[in-house]
Amino acid sequence: MTLDEAIKHANEVAEENQAIVDSCDYYGENMAKCEECAKEHRQLATWLKELKRLKEQISSSDEPNKWIPISKEVPEENGYYLTTTMFNQVYCDYWNGVAFDRSETVIAWMPKPAPYKPQEKDDESCDEIWERAYAERDSKK
Repeated sequence: MTLDEAIKHANEVAEENQAIVDSCDYYGENMAKCEECAKEHRQLATWLKELKRLKEQISSSDEPNKWIPISKEVPEENGYYLTTTMFNQVYCDYWNGVAFDRSETVIAWMPKPAPYKPQEKDDESCDEIWERAYAERDSKK
């Protein structure tokens, strides 16, 4: 069963159970179970849709996270790339359009990840952290 099929099935079960509840004049224990089942399947469909969205987001990410074997593909542009060697070491090597710096030992490569960018304005520099630590220490004397 695919993710789309699972979403469709969960929605169908929710609709069927809700239709049973809506069509009956008598609300007893069985109707309560049908209503709970409908509610649970609606929630399941919501979670499955979120899972699908996250999977699509990961697969369409701008930053690939997989090594590319040098035997299958080489970079299209000159520049620095992460490389791994036959000795299981990782380097940042320059691709000059023909070869990497360690061309004889490189077995795979990948684009460099984007540099870290602080998400919050209150990210402190190392100097600020040390100043705060010293101030706290001094205030306890």
